[in-house]
This record gives sequence, structure tokens and C-alpha cells, in this order.
Amino acid sequence: MWKLLVSVLLIALCSPEHISGDKQIGSLYQCAHDLRGLVIVKNEREVVIQGLNYDGKGPAAWFHAQKRGAKGVYTSDDDYVTLPFPDASCDRLKPGRSYKDENVTLVLPESIKNYETIGILCYQFCHNFGHIVIPKDLDVPAAPESLLKTTGCPPPNYSKCTLDGTRNGALKPDCTAGSSSQMMPTSPLAGGGAGRLYICVWLVAAMYFGFLKISPM
Repeated sequence: MWKLLVSVLLIALCSPEHISGDKQIGSLYQCAHDLRGLVIVKNEREVVIQGLNYDGKGPAAWFHAQKRGAKGVYTSDDDYVTLPFPDASCDRLKPGRSYKDENVTLVLPESIKNYETIGILCYQFCHNFGHIVIPKDLDVPAAPESLLKTTGCPPPNYSKCTLDGTRNGALKPDCTAGSSSQMMPTSPLAGGGAGRLYICVWLVAAMYFGFLKISPM
């Protein structure tokens, strides 16, 4: 009887509502101003940059996204979005405000699946500090209805940046990609839904086949 009760408990813990849909999609390219961080997508409109580092020395920098199909990071065409941060604010990243291993959340105005890249761009000097390329096959949950509604910000009032005229503007720039040492280790029980489900199934099987012995109280 106790085995049945333990099995029911494990199945409940492994049910979809207890399994995180968060997806780690990699680390930001480290192109300038000590920018680095691990990018985690929680749902279609909510992105967490875990362990964000940025020295705060960009004079006119915003979080920036290129729309799907863009060939790089630039502003000379209308295929980009200046992202709000924090929350729905459209102010630039405050000069002198540095980030040291902080977790920050971007609430996107639309689905991340519409974007080719997300990163930080200095609009004044056409300098891409770093970005990440969004996987085309990214599969994440829809944003909850309760999530803050945001809109893309008005384009900052600077000259347009062409692809060739943007420093580090290529999709794969000549910068240091986030190394594995910057990646946070993923626990099967805490990070990914598939890993947690695997562990739960293994525990049930081990218990029934005698590899895991649990004595009743």
C-alpha cells in the first residue's frame, strides 16, 4: 500500500504543472563592456539573463532585438525592436549603473520566436556590446495572461546604423562566446522538465524493481 502512495506522490510532483518550461539557450557574446550572462527563456515573452555582467559605461545603450530573418545587428532597416527595461520603461541603460552577477528579466512586447537576436546595442556609436541568437526551433510555453503587457520603445534619436557600420554587428561576431564556465549547471530536478520527468520515472521503476528500498513509517 505504501508503495502505491509513494508512486502517487511522485507522479503528482512530476506532473506538467510542477515541471519548469524554462529553456537555457546559451550565453551572450562577450563583445564589449564586460557584457556576459546566461540567457533563460521562461515563456514566449519573458526572458531572464542570469548572472548579467555589464560595466555600465555605454553612453546610449538599450536592450535590443533584431526581428527574425535579420542578417546581423543594425538599425538601418525596420527589422529591429528597442526593448523596454526594466518592466515597461523605455529609458536607456543608465550610464554608470553597472551589473555584477545580477539576474534581470526582460518582458518582451511580442513572442521571442519573432526575434533573431537579443542583446545590448549602443545606438549612439553603432556598437553591439553582445547578443545571443535565438534558436529557430525554440519551444517554450505561451506567456501567462497575467504577465505585464509591454510595447516596443520608440527608436532612439540617433543616426541609423548599417550592418557594415555596426561594430560586432554580425550574427556570429568575432567576439568571445559565453564559455561553458559561464553556464550555470543544470540540475535535472531543478532546471529542465525533461530531466525532472526522467528522474521521477527512474525513482518509481527503481522502487518497484527493488533497487530503491523505502521502508514504511
